[in-house]
Amino acid sequence: MHTTKKALLAALLMAGCLPAKAWDASLERHRSVYLEVPGGPALVSVNYDSRFRPGSHWGYRTGLGYTYSGHFGISDFSDKINGVSIPLELNFQAGRRKSRFEAGLGANLGYYHERYSYAYITTSYEDDGLHIRKGGTVKGTHKNFGYFLYANVGYRLQLPRGFQFRIGLSPSFNFGGKHALTKLWSPYMSFGYAF
Repeated sequence: MHTTKKALLAALLMAGCLPAKAWDASLERHRSVYLEVPGGPALVSVNYDSRFRPGSHWGYRTGLGYTYSGHFGISDFSDKINGVSIPLELNFQAGRRKSRFEAGLGANLGYYHERYSYAYITTSYEDDGLHIRKGGTVKGTHKNFGYFLYANVGYRLQLPRGFQFRIGLSPSFNFGGKHALTKLWSPYMSFGYAF
């Protein structure tokens, strides 16, 4: 019986060591904060990134961003849009030591102030064949909740503790609707601190 207890204890110890070996030691420091410019979610954002557990390749990101742009908006006639947003993202990292491939999929939710303008021309015809053209410009503002979905694919340099650098591309898309924002592909770059 004494030998059986020793064998059982040895088996339990070995089983306890197996999950530790499955972990990626390079991901042991699994949290970071970073500043991203321009980025998928916003013109500038401050973010917190973490693995779901130490050593996991899977993680999440959340943050706070600010956007000011004339290149995307809620309507087709946007001149400028600015607002505050919150990115929510699930991400994956692969690689050993400090150099890693990263990919993520997220949603950017925000409250935006949009300024728009568009020109119009109307034509009317008289009985004598003459036509009269009238035109003008419509301007206005619109405040509303907006969203878009984004992905990111890039490279991450992360020391076990300390400096972090990320660079890549971030395409975006939406499912339509009155709150959907249209945004083009965007490069991203960030500098941060891993701990």
